[in-house]
Amino acid sequence: MLLYLFVLVDFLVCSNSCNRLLCNYHNLLGSGFVIQSSSGNTVRRNVVHDAGYGLNLPAGDNNFFSELEIYNCNIGIYLQTNCDSNVFEKIVVHNNVYGFYSIVVNTDNAVRHSRFHDNTNNGFWLVDSGSNNMVSQNDIYANGQYAVRIINPQGGYAFNKNNLSASPSLPDSVVYSDTVSDFTRNWWSTTNEDSISA
Repeated sequence: MLLYLFVLVDFLVCSNSCNRLLCNYHNLLGSGFVIQSSSGNTVRRNVVHDAGYGLNLPAGDNNFFSELEIYNCNIGIYLQTNCDSNVFEKIVVHNNVYGFYSIVVNTDNAVRHSRFHDNTNNGFWLVDSGSNNMVSQNDIYANGQYAVRIINPQGGYAFNKNNLSASPSLPDSVVYSDTVSDFTRNWWSTTNEDSISA
């Protein structure tokens, strides 16, 4: 089923499944896309800007997001509780306050082949972030604070094969984590081993 939703403030998919939202351009004051308690949706080839949230998942599983550009929002991509098995790929998230923000318990999500840059706070901010989530082959750079900030990860996210670089305002810090997290096979924008292991 091909579904185009035109609402003044939001694109809302709620308690529904298997919708396709394709080729839209959004300049909104509220939230861009809200996928709530909905599964099996495809959101592809869309632009969202000047919204509170570019992509907001209050609860949604098995959704596919691809070829999106999200900018000038408070939060680019916002995963709330119980967002499982979603795929985010080929997404450009820039010039927001936060690029990717995940709270509470979310599992088995994949973020790949995307760019998170020039966000005024963190590229990724993960809090109580669940388990078995994979962030791979992304460019995360030039964000205002950290490329990645993790609080109480509960084994939540593995960052592998990414290009990570420090903020211009925190040149000695790429990642902040309050516990050991899986960061293997990443490029740290340097070959200096002391900087990489810090």
